[in-house]
Amino acid sequence: MYLRRWNRFLVAIFCIVCLANSQACTTQNTLQDNSQVSSNERFLDYKEKGILAIKENRLTDGINLILEAIKIQDEPELQSIIDDAYFERAEYFHSVGEKEKALSDIRNIKSKDNKSNDLYYKLLAENAILKFTYPSNETIVEELNIRVKWSSKPQCDSYQIQIEDSNWNTVLLETVTDNFILITDKFKDMSVYYCHVRAHYPTGVWSKWSEKIWFETRTPEGLRKKELVRVKKLIAINSFYTCTPNCVGGVDFHLIWTNQSPKTIKYAYFQVVPYNRVGDKVSCTIKNRPEAYLSVTGPIKQGQTVGYSNYWDALWYNSTIVKAKITEVKIEYMDGSKEIITEEYIQDLIQ
Repeated sequence: MYLRRWNRFLVAIFCIVCLANSQACTTQNTLQDNSQVSSNERFLDYKEKGILAIKENRLTDGINLILEAIKIQDEPELQSIIDDAYFERAEYFHSVGEKEKALSDIRNIKSKDNKSNDLYYKLLAENAILKFTYPSNETIVEELNIRVKWSSKPQCDSYQIQIEDSNWNTVLLETVTDNFILITDKFKDMSVYYCHVRAHYPTGVWSKWSEKIWFETRTPEGLRKKELVRVKKLIAINSFYTCTPNCVGGVDFHLIWTNQSPKTIKYAYFQVVPYNRVGDKVSCTIKNRPEAYLSVTGPIKQGQTVGYSNYWDALWYNSTIVKAKITEVKIEYMDGSKEIITEEYIQDLIQ
């Protein structure tokens, strides 16, 4: 009897469990069906409202709604609709001067046609700001072979650079595909140049010219030549020489020179160094130093030559001295201005 009751009890439990599982499965399927229905309804709702908003020219609302619909289901039709909406809004932004927003919308268009490409590159050209990275504005360039470089614009297909001299004559007008150009035979030393650049885009539009910069070529050799031209207008050295040492080794020094400047010289100072037969610097045996410092007192007017009637007697005592070099000249004018001529230019002043 007990066994029969126990079996009946187990059968009852089994039936209850099966019924519960069946109800759970039914509930889960119902939820899934409801979820699917809800997702489809939301998709259709976003789509219909988005299309309506775009037709009513509420482009921003329409774009946002279509984007929500695409998140649920990406239909090719929706992408075409939103591309058209982006383009229409980009045209509006462009018309009111909001070029960055217009560019943003154009970039969001996935399938660009000729119409959107034309506006895209037009906007890029209008927004393009090119700047030179070398040389920078108002700088000195110590070379004549110059790699001129500017900021790049990845969407453009070429650049045009124009360089003018100080008289505004074009020395270079070149179109290149890179954002730099190596120029090797156009620049002159000690000269000023102006340059600007613009970008070209695939649809044939050009950006505006960049802000014009200027730079000056000034090589070390050019600076030396310029300085030499300047110092040659100060004095000319007609001749200088040492005499044969006397019986006690005293060596006289002669210096003849001319004032080339329009200004009157008040004082002139010459630093002179003696040398022996093998080209070594030698010292005075009395003063124990090689350098001698000579002074000439003016006034010495323009074109006046000094030194024919006087010399420095026994400037050094050293019987091995055979020649001397002038290593520095300092000049003080009557107006108080001063000039210094260093050794590298003195040889060029000798007539």
